[in-house]
Amino acid sequence: MFQYCGEFFSLFSALVTQYREECEEKFKAAEAAKTEVKLPTVLNIKELLLESIERMKAYQCVEKQSSIFEDKVMVGYLTLVREFFMIFVEDSEYEETIELINSTDLAHELFFENLYYVPGKTRSLTQNKCKHKNTRTIAYKLMYRTIKAMKPKEVCVFLEGSLWPMIKDLDRPTKWRHQPSDKTRTVFAGINNLGCICYMISMLQQFYMIPQFRYLLLQAEDNKPVELKEYKGRQVDDNLLHQLQKMFGFLEKTER
Repeated sequence: MFQYCGEFFSLFSALVTQYREECEEKFKAAEAAKTEVKLPTVLNIKELLLESIERMKAYQCVEKQSSIFEDKVMVGYLTLVREFFMIFVEDSEYEETIELINSTDLAHELFFENLYYVPGKTRSLTQNKCKHKNTRTIAYKLMYRTIKAMKPKEVCVFLEGSLWPMIKDLDRPTKWRHQPSDKTRTVFAGINNLGCICYMISMLQQFYMIPQFRYLLLQAEDNKPVELKEYKGRQVDDNLLHQLQKMFGFLEKTER
């Protein structure tokens, strides 16, 4: 079921957006015709936003540092909060927006509970919730929208209470320590062509560039012992899976 929950969140968000667009069209048409418009149901964006924030705060994210896939439920809650928050800010006065941010502790939730683990600040016992790249990206976007809705005074309060405690104890570098290698470095490494295997190399590199395939392959276990055989004076493991894992490991960690 969890594999489809992302679509459920997207559908719900799309329905709310469609409803608002239809309402705006009806209001404009009624205003032009100088008539009253009657809507069957009126969505309360503030109630939806508050409910989404509370569910986001209560949800226990299952992501780990080594997670290959993001927690789609967490992604869904973050997306809903972001969508509803943007609508709420557009329709509300500034004081009401700040009151909602403060009453829900939204900035703290995003900064300390979702994005960063800071002892004494983070309440969760499992460190920060968002560990996968995609989940953190969405959380950062929501954090950006939250800060963007503030005026300079509130932004200063946030920076002093959230960002400054994280960086105040960091050691400031006294000199430039970076020593780049003399070798020419590129983003990706290649595979040596041993002769007439360029098409096979291209296929392997295509598989390598699929993160899900790459990391699932590296985690795979066949529970077979190493099959050492002599090849050109060297002892090599004559196991296709083991050799693929070794090659993908070199491609992942090489500095070339």
